[in-house]
Amino acid sequence: MYSRKLDDKVLEFGVSGRLWKNALVMYDRQTETWWSHITGKSIHGPLKGKVLERETNLRILPRISFGEWRSQFPETQVLSVGGREQVETSSYANYHLRPEVGIGTSAPVKDNRLPHKSIVLGIDSPDGARAYPVKLFEDSSLYVDSKPEDELLVFYEKKTGGGAVYSTTVNGKKLKFGSEAKGLLVKDREGNSWNLLLGVAVDGPLKGQSLKNYPVMEIFWGAWIDYYPKTFLVGE
Repeated sequence: MYSRKLDDKVLEFGVSGRLWKNALVMYDRQTETWWSHITGKSIHGPLKGKVLERETNLRILPRISFGEWRSQFPETQVLSVGGREQVETSSYANYHLRPEVGIGTSAPVKDNRLPHKSIVLGIDSPDGARAYPVKLFEDSSLYVDSKPEDELLVFYEKKTGGGAVYSTTVNGKKLKFGSEAKGLLVKDREGNSWNLLLGVAVDGPLKGQSLKNYPVMEIFWGAWIDYYPKTFLVGE
């Protein structure tokens, strides 16, 4: 998620109908600049080169059941656009059945480490881009990535669709987490219990403190690798 505020202006966005590197392109109605929804960077138009700021408090995956979301945020307001009801059929059903990404408007993806329509969680960390295939979470909603200098706790819950990536370091100390979670809670070896959607300790010595989180995107491998060709594929 990105902030619509750029410099001293608030932009309004729409879908351009175009693709760039096999992924959707947004445009702003004020200047008709085109924007990548993956990087937040403008790629064509008067604002080319500008980058939208990420909403730092909204780095979890937004695809989550409304019941679970409401239990965490009971004061949530629901946006209804023109009173439209939820559409049950998808215009992209046939697209999801095809193995290729894109619609032939960009060069074919050459990286075949995974099938191009495989779903991954992608992050751009200080150690470089990393991708976590969702198959890593078949038996557990947690994956501890100990390879980066800043060890990462990766959460993906199939039932709710919620996910997040957190640093395991708090106040200069690296916490140790197991690979099991109870619902949306996980404990570290110091006796703290953490809410995995909020990244906040809800019980224990660190109660009230937060884990640093990284923006995470649930995306087709074939689209992610187009933007981050040097991605480290975790579990490869």
